[in-house]
Amino acid sequence: MIERESSFTTRLFNLLSSNIVTIIFAVFVIAGFLASPAITTSGLLNEVMSRFFRNGLLVVALIIPVMAGLGLNFGIVVGALAAVIAIIPVRYLATVPVDEMSDFSAFLHSFLTFGGISGLLLCFIIALPIALLFGYLTGKLYNKTRGQEMIAGIIVSFFAEGLLLIFVLFVIGGIIPVSAAHPMIIPKTVEGVPVPGVGVRMAFEMGVHSSHPIAARDPNHVPGLANSLDFIWQIDFINGLLILATGILAFIIMRRILSSIMIATGKTPKRLLLLLSIIWGAFALLTLHGFLSGTTFRFFDSIRLTIPVSPFSGANLIYTVLGLSIMSSCLFAFVNPTLNKTSKSVFIFRCALWGALTLLALHGLLLPGGLIFHFSSFSLALPASPLIGANQIPVITGLLIAVFCLFTFYFTKTKLGQDCRSVGQSQPIANASGINVDRTRIIATMISTVLGAWGMIVFLQNMGHVNTYTAHRQIGMFSVAALLVGGATAAKAGIKNAMLGLLLFHAMFAVSPGIGRLIFGDELVAEAVRSFMVYGVIGLALGLHVWKTHKAVRDKNRLDDVTPPTDSDKGLLSALNKDEPEPQAGLEPEAGLELQAGLELQAGLEPDELTGETSG
Repeated sequence: MIERESSFTTRLFNLLSSNIVTIIFAVFVIAGFLASPAITTSGLLNEVMSRFFRNGLLVVALIIPVMAGLGLNFGIVVGALAAVIAIIPVRYLATVPVDEMSDFSAFLHSFLTFGGISGLLLCFIIALPIALLFGYLTGKLYNKTRGQEMIAGIIVSFFAEGLLLIFVLFVIGGIIPVSAAHPMIIPKTVEGVPVPGVGVRMAFEMGVHSSHPIAARDPNHVPGLANSLDFIWQIDFINGLLILATGILAFIIMRRILSSIMIATGKTPKRLLLLLSIIWGAFALLTLHGFLSGTTFRFFDSIRLTIPVSPFSGANLIYTVLGLSIMSSCLFAFVNPTLNKTSKSVFIFRCALWGALTLLALHGLLLPGGLIFHFSSFSLALPASPLIGANQIPVITGLLIAVFCLFTFYFTKTKLGQDCRSVGQSQPIANASGINVDRTRIIATMISTVLGAWGMIVFLQNMGHVNTYTAHRQIGMFSVAALLVGGATAAKAGIKNAMLGLLLFHAMFAVSPGIGRLIFGDELVAEAVRSFMVYGVIGLALGLHVWKTHKAVRDKNRLDDVTPPTDSDKGLLSALNKDEPEPQAGLEPEAGLELQAGLELQAGLEPDELTGETSG
């Protein structure tokens, strides 16, 4: 009985210590929400969702470096700088006056569009080689500062900011010629006559989207980059919650069914897979038909093809999308099966959680205003849905985040991903296994930098404007803090940590005035509360990481003192030490070394040339 209580206490302590940061933030968010009567549930959801889609890619970009043993990549700021550098020429060419357009600018305008989704894709393309170069150089620096990567990442972000200032304050206009009357360039006059300026303004707009009222009043409006990704397709939050909750619930149930079938039969049920594929194809065709309903295509200016009107277009499109989401989740369970069944309590908890969210979405969809049930002796009222008033969510932005989450997930299953895991667990063992440790770390840094650059582009198109000199600041700190809030550490991070951290961290931003009122009695300290939470969570997480590392070393040393090494341990040690010279037979170790040195001198070789080692 005493051992069982001790085991329960140990497991409870480990659970709390492993998730202390997440628990603290959850308590702060709940307390702040309860202390903020002016914040409604829909208002909190709107704030969290806008920040979630704005910052999602930036947080996901931090996972691979953690897996590769690089720690928390504060150097992701160099990716954000690459995004700013890529956006500047696109916005410049989009807004250059026609009468001052150079021949090269006119040539580019003849076949390129610098606004809307095409302009945003151009930003992605330009940012790619810049981010790859920055990532490569940052990875080389991390290899030179092994063990101090997080500090090096902070320093390199400041250094890269200095290079950005040189580029936007001196190179643009000083070396690269610019238009004198361009709205992005700092104006300059000589004796009252405008001349080409030098440097980019403190801030510039990303342009107005075509759906904006300002664009509707201007017949000559040129689409900008602002919200060009977010406004492609938007759906109500209730519909999005229903699609997400039912999809995840279907995945959990189908994976459980597959696990039972594969354990019993030892093979995948191909007939079930074929049936689900056929149903998925039908829903996909209906969804595509609903998207293209009534659309007319022209070929060779004389042939027209009009898609018939679909009964599942417009508001009814949600039903085919819902069916497509459920079938996609079931098929994804086939792609990612598992033979290790989770415990029944965990399975029931997951089903209950996503089932409750499904019912909540159905409540808001079918009975948004509530309902009153009258009985003979009493009445029972179903309250109005708390989701009423929630904004629409950008579907394409959400799908982009999901795509990069899947990329990160399947990257871990590739050869390169397994090499990153091996390097992150133990660099000496990975090196002994034939893995090029330095190359693997550089590739992980380059991938993170590219994802960070693309995430910054998504961030800025959502904001609608660019602060030239400060847009990249705090990107690294806030992204790292969000990842840590989700339960990640400097040595372990996953997609679940990123998603949970995004929700909790940005919920704290929304309720921080309530936290200030609750603790200090004043809402004006909200910004101080935010800064305290951001830097405090980073310090707490790093402190816990150091404590756990030292504790693991102490436990290992204590275990080594009482446990003799196994044959496999001896073999691994011998493999790691196989290049070390052994003393000559029949001689003392010191004598063996002296004899070896004498042989090297007789051969005319340096000691390092004979042993194959490199001198420090």
